[in-house]
Amino acid sequence: MNKMRFERRRALITGGSSGIGLELACQLAAEGADVAVVARTQKRLDAAEAQIEAHARPGGRVLTRALDITDRDAVNQTCRELADRLGRIDLLVCNAGAAHAAAAHNTPYQVYRSLMEVNYFGTVNTIQSLLDVFMGQGHGQIVAVASIAGFLGVYGYTAYAPTKFALAGYMDCLRQELHPHGVTVSVVYPGNTDTPQLAAENQTRPEGTRIVQGKGKVMSAKAVAKQAINGIALGRATILPGVEGKLLHWANRLVPELMRRGIQRSLARSKPDELALVPASSKNRSQPMEQPNE
Repeated sequence: MNKMRFERRRALITGGSSGIGLELACQLAAEGADVAVVARTQKRLDAAEAQIEAHARPGGRVLTRALDITDRDAVNQTCRELADRLGRIDLLVCNAGAAHAAAAHNTPYQVYRSLMEVNYFGTVNTIQSLLDVFMGQGHGQIVAVASIAGFLGVYGYTAYAPTKFALAGYMDCLRQELHPHGVTVSVVYPGNTDTPQLAAENQTRPEGTRIVQGKGKVMSAKAVAKQAINGIALGRATILPGVEGKLLHWANRLVPELMRRGIQRSLARSKPDELALVPASSKNRSQPMEQPNE
């Protein structure tokens, strides 16, 4: 396999200070790409920059900027600045996001709004800021990192899954619009991945979620990034890391009713506490995330 598929390519990655985003940056830098990374927390960015530089090829550039992707004006300014610094953007990876696991009646309204602002509008902000760049240069790739919960609703992710469904729909439309301009559009659908975000989710994840997910494999961020980069290199529209993700995707497309019945049977047999008809008191409701966009 050619290990320099991205030599001299210029990549911009959001949410690149940890997890999948950081692994993507390291692996792209190792393949000879110039990499710009944005994330919200400067301290984590500083550590990420050193790690990416350690993987970079001689002469490879690594740029970092602190950025909250929900700030539309700041996104426009920062992304355009980085595009100018790099000279062009060959690959944009929208990886920044947030998650929250809790039963619907335990999820405050502000969590629904916060997740949509980060996962959907934050990605839209980023892509819209560079659309004229991609269309003007007549080539490039735009990639969004979604989730299995972006094509399959998962118990306990009533605030999270809709943001990823919306993101998938946006990318489907964008793919059709940008094809005549020579720009490819891809969506990555990872399952459970060993990242700081998953650790945060586990603190509030309800029993029903654990029942539905069963003993599914947790992939490493490195493995997810590697498979994502392979899919990006091939220009695939849909990238499904791991065997489990592929099986769920096709089963949900081919036999969706069987999928639904199987999930309902599992929940009915186990009867998690969250299935009670009486909502939990407000004092027991899970609180919104404090760090949605690292």
